[in-house]
Amino acid sequence: MIIFATLMSLMSLHSSSEPLSTEPVSRIVATVETPGVAKCVTVEGQYAYVGYRGGMSVYDLADPASPELVDDLNFGDAYVNEIKVIGDRAYLAAGFNGVIVLDLTDASRPKQLSEYGQLGEVMGIDVHGTTMYASGNGPGLISFEVARDGTLTMLKQRRTTGIAQCVQFVNDSIFVSERRVGLSIYEPLRNHHARDVSVTKTADEAFGFEVVGNIAFICDQEAGFTTMDISNRRWPEYLSTVKLTSSAYRVDVEGTRAYVASTDAGIHVIDVHDPAKPTLIEHIEGFEWAFDIDVVGRYGYVADSNSGFKVIEFARD
Repeated sequence: MIIFATLMSLMSLHSSSEPLSTEPVSRIVATVETPGVAKCVTVEGQYAYVGYRGGMSVYDLADPASPELVDDLNFGDAYVNEIKVIGDRAYLAAGFNGVIVLDLTDASRPKQLSEYGQLGEVMGIDVHGTTMYASGNGPGLISFEVARDGTLTMLKQRRTTGIAQCVQFVNDSIFVSERRVGLSIYEPLRNHHARDVSVTKTADEAFGFEVVGNIAFICDQEAGFTTMDISNRRWPEYLSTVKLTSSAYRVDVEGTRAYVASTDAGIHVIDVHDPAKPTLIEHIEGFEWAFDIDVVGRYGYVADSNSGFKVIEFARD
């Protein structure tokens, strides 16, 4: 009787307590080893292009939870920091190897078209029309003319105050994140020179960023995730900063959510429907050092340093 009473008491306690949460949780569904330290990832169509120290791997994502390696390019000592895919070309910021242009006519079998080195350490890259912009430690901001066959001709170079980390061309403006400085905005001129428009200080060191409409979403390293209104290019307005549990490095904004690669903390998901009041809604752990993320649909593709290439299935679409 004593045992029966004890069991009944425990059952009563359990039934009166709050039910366990059944809300779905985002989870890592795939981890793939890369030949070197994975630094960046870009998904285009059915393929993921993962840049690492020494080259770039191509994965078939027919089943996102089981990426299949279909090709690998070796670039020697190149540390591929960023990949931009535009049309049937891929443009690589390849560290001390400069910039590389690839032909993606066969998206699963890239072929190198050109390389332009001896620039210093190239960290970021973007393309507008036939003009390519590269940013980095040493080169500052450089513009190139891209010929139809992929050949590169350097046009102009300008030094920046800080280390030019990333570059993005949006709505006739060139945006550059400068470590130890903040977000710089330039106006492109006909002679391919870039004229200063403004420099807005960030709380810490500006790394990856993404401009969507009139809002700049900035990875502000130790300060966290910062939003800035850039509708007035001459006088950008600071909006808010969300403190994260580690350094914010790269961000991908999809709809009303920002996905932040936060180095050893993993991935932070932030609601940005009101950029003046961004709200942290999820923190996904289990990463060694998340350098970059590209989100497509319900999946997030992450370059995770020595841990390689990882895929997240998000609980929310």
